[in-house]
Order: sequence, then C-alpha cells, then structure tokens
Amino acid sequence: MGLEEILKDMERGAWLRLRELESDAETKSRSVIADAEKEATQLRESHLASAQQRLVRERERLFSVARLEAQRELAAAREAWLDHAFAKARERLAHLRNEPPYAGYLERLTQEVVAELGSEIKIEIDPKDETLMRRIVSALDIKADIAPSLKTFGGLRAGTPDGCIRIVNTVEARLARARGDLRQRLAKLLSSEEVPWQATTATATPASGP
Repeated sequence: MGLEEILKDMERGAWLRLRELESDAETKSRSVIADAEKEATQLRESHLASAQQRLVRERERLFSVARLEAQRELAAAREAWLDHAFAKARERLAHLRNEPPYAGYLERLTQEVVAELGSEIKIEIDPKDETLMRRIVSALDIKADIAPSLKTFGGLRAGTPDGCIRIVNTVEARLARARGDLRQRLAKLLSSEEVPWQATTATATPASGP
C-alpha cells in the first residue's frame, strides 16, 4: 500500500472517529439537556408547592387575625352594652330605698342571710335603714346585733357572732354578681351554646372579704 493510500485511510479513520465523538457528544448533550429540563421541572414544581404552602399559611393567618379581631370587637361591644345597662341599673338602685317595695326587698335579703347563718347574727346596714331593719329583726324573731356602719344603696352585710363567716347581700354586691352571670350568659349565647339561667342568690365569703 502506498503512502497516499495510507494517508487516505488515516483520514477516513480520523473522520470516522470524529463522527463517533460527535455522535457521542450529541447523545451526552441530549442526556444533559434532558436531565437539566427534568431538574428544572422538579425545581419549578418544588417552588410551586412551596409557594402554595406559603399561600395556605398566609390565608390561615389572615383568617386567624380576622377571627381574633372580630372576637375583640364583639367583646368590646358586649362590655359597652353591659356598662350602659348596669350604669342605668345603678342610677335606679340609687333611689331604691325611696320606693315602696324596698321594705319587702330588704326583708327578703335578711331572710336569705338568716337561712345561711342562723337566727343569731351580726348585721351591718346603712344608717338610713336602721329603723326599718330593727322592725324586720323583730318581725323575724331573730337575735341580731345591728351596726348602722355601712354605706350602701340598700341591703345588708351579715356574719356569724364569731366573725368566721360573712355574707355580703347589698344591692351593689348583687348587681356585681348579676353582671358576671350576665356576661357569661351573653358569651354562651353569642357562641350558640345554651346556658341554663340561675337566679342570683346571697354568696358567703370569708370574713376577710369586702
């Protein structure tokens, strides 16, 4: 074989090898591109999922903030209504002693503490009620040490002779207890829950209480 043929064979071999290398490079480049596109798709899906999760969390946060704000506004409105209603009640209670039913009302309050403490008690009342209370004590036939030392719209504060138990049964104390009961009842009603209503009664407190 002559030199010219050898060179041609080498040239053909080089071209064939070049084509093989080009083909291999093309195959690898396609594989790289496919992998890159797959990775890009996965990244897009991952970012999309992450974005969706952030949107869900933000939506939940906004709803939570809205619910909290609504609850605050509702609580504020409820308190404003209670303040108005009980301010009106206090205005009326300030004149309770001058109304004809007051004598019977004070007697019922006294009967309540007698039922709790017995017929031998210490009683504190407003000086304006001293004469009326002495008549009530006589009518109930109880032994009571009456002290006209209390400042109140009406009612009484009573305790056992040893001072261990004391009951505050003034109209102000009953109004305060009624406010607490009404606040709870309103909260239950506004949350669509049914609450049994209980009438306010005298409540015993430790001797150190107000």
